[in-house]
Amino acid sequence: MEPVVFLEKVRRPDARGLVRDRLDSVAASVRTGAPGDAASTLVIGPPGSGKTTLLSQFASGAGRVGWYRAGREDGDAASVTRYLGHALAVALDDPALALAAAGGMIDDVIRALDDAGPRRGLLFVDDLQEIAGTPAERALETLLLMRPRELGIVLGSRRPPSIDTARLVVSGELRELDGDDLRFRSWEVEQLFRTVYDAPLSPEGAAALTRRTGGWAAGLHLFHLATARYGRTERERAIGELGGRSRLIRSYLARNVLDGIDPERLEFLLRTATLGVLTGRLCDDLLATCGSASVLAALEDEQFFTTSTDGGVTYRYHHVLQTQLEVLLVDRLGASGARELYRRSAELLERDARIGAAVHAYARAEDWGAVARLLTPVPPATDGDAVTGLLALPGVPDDDPCLAIAGARLLARRGQLGEAVAAYRRAELLLDDRPFIERSRRERRSLELWLPNAAPPPATAAGGLSPVSVELRAVTRWARAAVSTPLAQAVHQLIAGRLDEAASALDRVGADEGWELLAGRLMRQFLCLVGDGEPDAGGVEAVLLEADLEGWPWLARIARGVQLAALIASAPEEWTASAHELIDSYRGGAEPWTEAMVAIALGAGFARAGRPEAAATALAHAGEVADRMAAPALRAWTRLLCSGLVATAVVTPAPPTVTASDRRDEGPRVVLSCLGGFRLSVDGRPVDHVALRPRARSLLMLLALHHRRPLHREHLLEQLWPGSSLASGVHCLQVSVSSIRLCLEAAGLDREALVREGDAYALRIAGADDRLRSFERLVADAAASGDRATALRLRTAALALYNGDLLPEAGPAEWVVDERDRLRRLATTAASAAASDALATGDPRTALEHAHRAIDLDPYQDSSWSLIAESNLRLGNHSAAALAQQKQAWALAELGLTR
Repeated sequence: MEPVVFLEKVRRPDARGLVRDRLDSVAASVRTGAPGDAASTLVIGPPGSGKTTLLSQFASGAGRVGWYRAGREDGDAASVTRYLGHALAVALDDPALALAAAGGMIDDVIRALDDAGPRRGLLFVDDLQEIAGTPAERALETLLLMRPRELGIVLGSRRPPSIDTARLVVSGELRELDGDDLRFRSWEVEQLFRTVYDAPLSPEGAAALTRRTGGWAAGLHLFHLATARYGRTERERAIGELGGRSRLIRSYLARNVLDGIDPERLEFLLRTATLGVLTGRLCDDLLATCGSASVLAALEDEQFFTTSTDGGVTYRYHHVLQTQLEVLLVDRLGASGARELYRRSAELLERDARIGAAVHAYARAEDWGAVARLLTPVPPATDGDAVTGLLALPGVPDDDPCLAIAGARLLARRGQLGEAVAAYRRAELLLDDRPFIERSRRERRSLELWLPNAAPPPATAAGGLSPVSVELRAVTRWARAAVSTPLAQAVHQLIAGRLDEAASALDRVGADEGWELLAGRLMRQFLCLVGDGEPDAGGVEAVLLEADLEGWPWLARIARGVQLAALIASAPEEWTASAHELIDSYRGGAEPWTEAMVAIALGAGFARAGRPEAAATALAHAGEVADRMAAPALRAWTRLLCSGLVATAVVTPAPPTVTASDRRDEGPRVVLSCLGGFRLSVDGRPVDHVALRPRARSLLMLLALHHRRPLHREHLLEQLWPGSSLASGVHCLQVSVSSIRLCLEAAGLDREALVREGDAYALRIAGADDRLRSFERLVADAAASGDRATALRLRTAALALYNGDLLPEAGPAEWVVDERDRLRRLATTAASAAASDALATGDPRTALEHAHRAIDLDPYQDSSWSLIAESNLRLGNHSAAALAQQKQAWALAELGLTR
């Protein structure tokens, strides 16, 4: 019987799907076979990764090509030789090749190719995994090695073939594309749904769908099928609900991935999925076996939805497979059995110091005590969305302080700083434990620095505050802020227009500095955008994915803006609408800093693309947000960017000229504050008062406390040099006055800012922003106001200036303690009155924040506890209201009082 060649197996499929620019250059190389390019290509990826689609796109536009789709029935060499001969006859328009293959000998086909002489042609072989390890594969290998070099061959397979491809890659004869190359990037997902499916997604929606599907082509297509009849709003909502119970995705995985898998291998997958992060030792301990490292390596080699980003130290299952396995595990073991396995996995992960994965496993085991224990000391690097989802599961206690502070940390990582501060305050009410409360307050104060009404950051990272956070905030306020941490130095140099110095500072960011390292990598891409480098959207995507994986959603969102800016720079027509939509999605929301950074990046992208009007609009919007967030230096930078970028499309790396108008926009030239510590700064640079001798420092602080008011010499001697003779005391006073004048002069102030009037001395700094006097004036204005809303606004501004007790470095000195107590009482009364004002104007959330501030200042103020209880009741937080009333009773009892 004559051997049969089924024409369907040699029919080239029509090109379809999204042509991705990132891969199109490879396609062009495959089609043209330019000298120096690899003559052959191997595309490896798991089921549904888009291999066949990519091969069909490679074939499109290449003229005549040969195509062969391998099948399990083609395992013998004679059968595959006939199919290859037929495909080559089509590719080279030479029927003699089909005749040469009729005998089933691959050598005859190679001889016929050689006899015909050099001819350019392309042969595609898809589904190579179907003949892996068979004589058919060895026949194909012979053709690959012995064919004329003008004949290009493109192979597609679900797993690596037995062919010695490594030698071909090293020799430059073969290029490889793997599952990561096939994975859709977030911008490609946006393109896919807009241009191919005609079902547009927002930039944020596309990024979320990419994260949830891992860029898996089949998952994206199945999501499209499942939401084809949805409107845009419903489609975006469906992204948040996408998970392992999606019927279409489960069906695809069951049929194309898990069907026919070895039962022992399936059991391995099901049980080890509870770990999340996989190592050979963890899997061995969980399964009470050995050899798991080899199994994991084999899964990765076979492209079985298993990846390692650290050279085989740890592995992860692809998100869609992970969720499918989690569902199947419960189906197989039942809820109780699954919880027990998760608990065992969590214990192993905790022992191995993999805290983020342990938190996830303990939560799936519904061991909330363990979750709280792990979340409290240090926020683990874990997927913010995942943990937020876990904290929202039924049965999660809402009155556990440890879980409450974990929720606050997650809000902070998302960039929702106002909500995070409120959440920290709620957590502090749930446990009467001083170390816990102090830790919460430190973290809260680090966030409060970034709120618009907050007091300026301290000169140093005092009180446990993060140095880089303090310095970065200072950079947004003052163009001449003094900074020492590498990331803050880089931002400082960038704002000054010194791009080379900024890049040098980024070189000093440590490799183990978490989000700072990611932010540094992102900033390098931004430097390319505003400089003369080439921004890389793929490089930004890597930062975006790592930020998501390590639990920094706010940074991932900023990365999305930088990525979109890079795309605009290369293809403005295609990405302009997405840019405007991204800015609009943040407008007036809970993440103003993200809004500002994204707008700046997009403005730079538009300028780079030669779109000055769009650039000016984006940068103006960023400036408005900077104004709202009390970031005058950032505001000034947006103006400089606008004038520089829009005019030339690049920033000229030279220091900007700071005008008097700029200085006014940047804030007062001189700032004097005695609240929360003594601070005197000139154009953002602190005056080095610490270099003064102790008595001279005390004199400076005492004069600053009474700024502009003269203090008689006898009063100064009595307070600072008691017991000294008049002559000795006067001499010490004069020496101290001289040293202070020299200190002020070195900082750029007039030495006569410290004046003598007869026998009295006064500190009078022209134009100084005296925070203490401003605080007292605002409180007095609020008390005189007859309007509750106006009073609330004034008291809020006053409390923003009260950054702590009066001159704490002066200790219990007699000249400060009474005034310190008076100001503390004044701030307490203002906070309580502001809470009352807020309740009266229908804003219980603001009332709650102010009442908490009052309790921070004076835990025994009865009216503030009542305001906390009332605010919580209006917000529907009945348990928190009851707890406030209980703490109010305890406070009264400590005072020996009852209600």
